[in-house]
This record gives sequence, structure tokens and C-alpha cells, in this order.
Amino acid sequence: MALKSINRLIIALLIALTIGCEMRSPSNQKSLTGQLNIAAPSGKYANDPTHSTLQFSVSHLGLSNYIARFSDYSIEMLLNSNDISLSEVTVDINSQLIKTDYRGDYKTTHPDSSFDSWEEDLAFSANFFNAIIHPRIIFKSNQVSLDPSGDLEITGDLTLLGHTKAVVLSGRIIGSTAEHPFTERGAIGFNVSGTFQRSSFAMDFLLEPPLIGDEVTVTYEGEMLQVPEVADSDISSEEKR
Repeated sequence: MALKSINRLIIALLIALTIGCEMRSPSNQKSLTGQLNIAAPSGKYANDPTHSTLQFSVSHLGLSNYIARFSDYSIEMLLNSNDISLSEVTVDINSQLIKTDYRGDYKTTHPDSSFDSWEEDLAFSANFFNAIIHPRIIFKSNQVSLDPSGDLEITGDLTLLGHTKAVVLSGRIIGSTAEHPFTERGAIGFNVSGTFQRSSFAMDFLLEPPLIGDEVTVTYEGEMLQVPEVADSDISSEEKR
């Protein structure tokens, strides 16, 4: 009798394992076919500036990664919730507005500089972003793909200092909702990062000697809000002209 009980227990365990595998397989298959469960509906989305950060970092003296932030930028996304590979994103950055945590006496430590602050130097100096001549930094995606782990790979063209080069970003959806509690429209949040060599965009100041690193890491943490569609009836005749 004891042997029969053991056999029944083994059979029951095998059945439970089989059912568990069958229940898990659809989600695995979804990941492998490039699909995501996105609650936010397809449509046009724009960055929520009050809940987003766009920053970059670069090695300083080989001792640390120095971090600065862009304080004025826009991000527009055409989201396809059913097939993320059909989505598109455009980032437009104002290179004239940069924020750092520089707390030193800039004028004392940079007596020969024509700028009043480190932020101005970083933004307007020809050594860095040269923002008077190149006031915008643009990224436009040309391909979005999903790997089995659920990470997004966003390939696109980055235009910086008048040069356009292909870069690859890695992203992950943090969360999404069909109805934001305040806007009552779709919302989705991302973590996106990527690296590129600043020398490939002709920004080579202090590479020799190697005081500032060549590799730049860009990171975005933020939320995108669905933009309401405007019906033709809502557009005035003057706007149509």
C-alpha cells in the first residue's frame, strides 16, 4: 500500500509540473516574438518634463564619472502598443541650457574664461557644445527591437556639433497605464541609456592628455504622456489656412 501511495504522489507531482510549464510557456513565447504587455494605448506621446531627467556622464581624470543634466528638451514618440518595433521616437535637446552641481568659485578657478559659470562654459565654449553655432542636439530612431530579456534596443541617428552618427540605446519599460490618474490618458515610463565616443563628433578637448574621457553615457529616466488627438472640427478655419 505504501508503494502505491508513493507512485500516486509521483504521478501527481509530474502532472503539476506539466501544468505549470504549460501555464508559463505563453509569456515566454511572447517575449521571444518581440511582444510586450503594454497597457498604454497606441498613439502619440510627449515627455512629461516634471517627471523626467536627461543626463550625461563622462570620466573625469579617471577618478569619477562627472554628471550633468540637460534642463530643456522635448521627446515625441509614436507608440505602437501591439508591436513595439513599429514605434518611433525623436529627441530634441536645447544644448544652451545645461545644469551641473559645480559649487566652486568658477571665476577664481578660471580667470581667463569669458564665461560667468561652469554651465555657460560647458554649453557655449567651442571646446564643448558650442551652443551658439549648434543650439540643438537631435536623436531620431530608425529601428526599435525587443530582445528575449524584455530590453528594448533603439537604433537611431544622433546629430551633435553638426555631425550625424548612428548610435544604439538600450531601454526598458518601467510601467504603463491606459489612464493616468490626472490626465486620464495613456502614460508610459522608460529607463533608456547608451554610450558614444565624443571624439567621433569632433569634441576632443582634453583627450590628450586624457583628462576627460572619450566615452559619453547618456541616461533618460522619465514618463511619457499620451497627446490627445485633435479632430478637424476642433481646428478653426484660420488655423487651417
